[in-house]
Amino acid sequence: MSKDVSILENSISINGTIFSKGLVDISGSFEGTIVSDGVSVKDGGFLKGDCYVDEIILAGNSVVDGNIFAKKIKMFKGATINGTIKYNLLSVEDGVKVNGQCIFVEEDEIEDVLENEKSKFNEKI
Repeated sequence: MSKDVSILENSISINGTIFSKGLVDISGSFEGTIVSDGVSVKDGGFLKGDCYVDEIILAGNSVVDGNIFAKKIKMFKGATINGTIKYNLLSVEDGVKVNGQCIFVEEDEIEDVLENEKSKFNEKI
């Protein structure tokens, strides 16, 4: 993942859209869409919305209510996802809750979708 990090601490709750060329680190609450190189939802973090990322890491006791489209997904014991996951690489520890679908997608298709979403960000800056 990238070295640039945007941090949403546990005392922060944000609604909207995040476009980031780095890592978005969520310990608090975020509702909206994220387009980023990477997302890390920390222990107790909450994400409601859709993610288009190269990599997402879900720590224990994190919750995602939404869809994830990622090259690589790592989910640790206690994490919960309510939504559809489209991935190329998936790592799941025992004790993860997935309420939805997990769909394998070829890497070139993921790259096309991510590039399309990231191009929307480039048009805005």
